[in-house]
Amino acid sequence: MKLLIENWRRFLGEGLKIKTEYPQEFTQFLSEVESHKDDVWVMFDTETTGLGYKLDFVQITQIACVAYNTNGFVEGTSPEPIKGGIFNLKVKLQDSTLSMKDMQDKEPDKTKYRFPISRILKMTNYEKKTVPFLEPVEVITQFEEYLQKMSQSSPSGKIILIAKNSPFDVGVIHACYERINRAPPNYDVWDSGAPVFRYFLPVVETMNNHPEATEEDRRISKAITKTDKQGKTRLSTSLGDLIVAFDIEDKGWHEALADVKMSMDVLENVVNYVRRIVSKKDIDFSKTKFDAMAGDPYYGGRVPED
Repeated sequence: MKLLIENWRRFLGEGLKIKTEYPQEFTQFLSEVESHKDDVWVMFDTETTGLGYKLDFVQITQIACVAYNTNGFVEGTSPEPIKGGIFNLKVKLQDSTLSMKDMQDKEPDKTKYRFPISRILKMTNYEKKTVPFLEPVEVITQFEEYLQKMSQSSPSGKIILIAKNSPFDVGVIHACYERINRAPPNYDVWDSGAPVFRYFLPVVETMNNHPEATEEDRRISKAITKTDKQGKTRLSTSLGDLIVAFDIEDKGWHEALADVKMSMDVLENVVNYVRRIVSKKDIDFSKTKFDAMAGDPYYGGRVPED
């Protein structure tokens, strides 16, 4: 446990630095975002062969990024993809991964492994040869070159990385760097889930059954309201439910580049929707919480079983 905490302190202080604090009020969040309007925002995603990325057979299989000029999400503007701002490469399967995959494939009891590697590869469209397959060190080298290029194209000379469930993606990338014995670069990483939890969900709860709720409000609430087996309802924050809520085009599931593009579409719609409601009604954000580190399977010493 102590070692895990020390590792997280290292992750927070070195390499990709996860943003852990977000303003309580949405207007404060907008001001903070606007202060970075001259930075290039790089939305990124990774695919892997499992959740326990510290296990030797769990490796990164794809890194995808799209760079945007977000215009600070100022009202009336939209994020604009930067020319040449797409990065998308797949990583060749390593020996330890292939060995585990072979063992799992030969296992007669198909229920023994919850998330077998073969199933994950199929789900993430790994076999589709739409982009180059390279060794980890080659992918990381090109990833660094891409980030440097995006920094040079930024008016401020700075970039911000952003991902949905950023602690997991940061952990995956850091593990890849460790395996090739290279120090990760220093960039700030924001989480696109933060505005969803901190501001969007309280707005949906406020507008649910509100006498002034519009058709849009009701549609959004219905799309993300789920009922579990015990009959309890909850508000979903899954990418699939959010793109339905905002009528966003489904660009493809569990493929890193498609997830990146849809995540930015969702973020833009979340910001605009919350802005519209907040401009007309007082929303109590004081009770909302977002644990920026909770998305990592190792956080708190919980090691996943792959």
